[in-house]
Amino acid sequence: MSQWARQKLTRSWWLFSELLGRVDAWNAAGEFTAEVQVLADRTALEFLTPAGFRPPVSEWALLVGDAVHNARSALDAEIWHLAHRDDGKPTNPTRVAFPVTSDARAWVNSIKALETVSADSLERARLAQPWVDTPQHPTSTG
Repeated sequence: MSQWARQKLTRSWWLFSELLGRVDAWNAAGEFTAEVQVLADRTALEFLTPAGFRPPVSEWALLVGDAVHNARSALDAEIWHLAHRDDGKPTNPTRVAFPVTSDARAWVNSIKALETVSADSLERARLAQPWVDTPQHPTSTG
């Protein structure tokens, strides 16, 4: 992983940890608990609070947004690094970004700008797509 991608990912984890710390502090200050849940499809966070209680949602939303932004920036930084590895010169460098697509067809179009990224690296990025149900891993035999 490139240095810049690692720094952005570390910052993302720090922000998520800060968020959870603030939720814990809010919970400790009252007679109720706000649970934080990641949805099963990993597309959202839910803050579950008792009716009538108003947690600092705006503050928490800023932390979530900053954490997600840094995580996304880490992916973009890593794809940029991979696209320029071994003196690679992408044809359209302004389109070099980590692709996130809604289906396999969109995937094919999105990786056209990543012609200097290795097939192995592109496959790892493909397996991270939200439309890929379960990554296929080769099985090893003893």
